[in-house]
Amino acid sequence: MYLEYTVTSAMRDSSLRPTTSHIVAVSNRTRLRVVSREMEVYSDERNVFTVVPARKEVYLADRIPGGDSERIAGVPLLRDGLLSRCSVISCGDVAGTADKSIVLHTTDTGPFAKTIAIVYNRDAAMIRSIGIRYDAGEIASIDMRFTRVNYHYADTVPVGPVSTLVLNADGTFLPKYDGYRLIDVREKDYHGGR
Repeated sequence: MYLEYTVTSAMRDSSLRPTTSHIVAVSNRTRLRVVSREMEVYSDERNVFTVVPARKEVYLADRIPGGDSERIAGVPLLRDGLLSRCSVISCGDVAGTADKSIVLHTTDTGPFAKTIAIVYNRDAAMIRSIGIRYDAGEIASIDMRFTRVNYHYADTVPVGPVSTLVLNADGTFLPKYDGYRLIDVREKDYHGGR
């Protein structure tokens, strides 16, 4: 799967400017690569490396079982109960397009999503955007706009252990990450991942 999208987050404090990230995510059943200006994530069957350039840090974590293709597309969020706690406010065609707009309202209390607006394009068979509005908490809204989606994309998914994208064979950083700090947050022992 290939996804290219932007995420814009707005805070409740209007003195803080909204932040926008452009994200490219490529995945298959066992591999994941997510790249944005703020971070890079590489995942395989064993490990997840998260590179945070602004802090010159690389986090190493255990991979959580499950399909990465579903995870980056937000399927667990919808499948694992959110939709069961929603009612449809409106559903209809967007005039002059092949888009359908669906607006949902959640029954959750607290700092959870209150309104979710989804725009789906029937011709392209893809979600164009998801807008989430919150009634409480620091985040006021999150808007995701998908510009490219290819469910059958197979190119440039990392091949071999993802550790080779960050570390040399001796466990030191590749020159690209010279000066970075490795933070190991795995629950199990690491045996080189090779």
